[in-house]
Amino acid sequence: MDEKTVLKYTASVEKNSEHIIAKAIVKFAKERGVNPVDVSNYKTIPGKGAYGIVEEREVFVGSPFMMKEIGIDISNPEIVSLQKEGKTVIFVVVDKKLAGVFALSDRIKEESFEAVSKLKEMGIKVFMLTGDSEEVAKSVAKQLGIDDYFAQVLPHEKADKVKYLQNKGFKVAMVGDGINDAPALVTADVGIAIGAGTDVAIESADIILVKVTLQMFQRL
Repeated sequence: MDEKTVLKYTASVEKNSEHIIAKAIVKFAKERGVNPVDVSNYKTIPGKGAYGIVEEREVFVGSPFMMKEIGIDISNPEIVSLQKEGKTVIFVVVDKKLAGVFALSDRIKEESFEAVSKLKEMGIKVFMLTGDSEEVAKSVAKQLGIDDYFAQVLPHEKADKVKYLQNKGFKVAMVGDGINDAPALVTADVGIAIGAGTDVAIESADIILVKVTLQMFQRL
């Protein structure tokens, strides 16, 4: 399958998602002159990816969790190499065959370094909770100087991680912006939502940050 076809199928499924990775892939496709087409039977698979029928072909777009679930082998050395580099790898399966792979890397916002530093100066431990791979989480945590992290966390497990920290004796403030963050925001001692996030996250939080940046943490 040629690259443009893979891009078209992937962008067509991902255009229905609000996830930041989905938006990045759709933007990537459009920059290469590939526009999404109509999709039927679209559905999201929480924490794993999305599915839809594009031009009468079944298309799955998702994480290693999804590949494991649908029985796709991703042990290819090139794929493993990308994962070891700390890339977030997204897989595209068309009619039950692996058709393409996207490798994305996180761009850490400049203000994140200062925000984490300020929190640590205040004696606050900083933990990261992410669905990304161990390699990605480790890389980002190291760059930011984060105390610890939880990687490969599925949406329904986020609240469990908050409870784990609470059972360790911590008072937990949880920051999130997505639908998947809502249960953890409710479970935390203080739930903090990003104002630009989803309505569900905002309604679940105790505090809403009007700005998207993390500089607000300096005033906590």
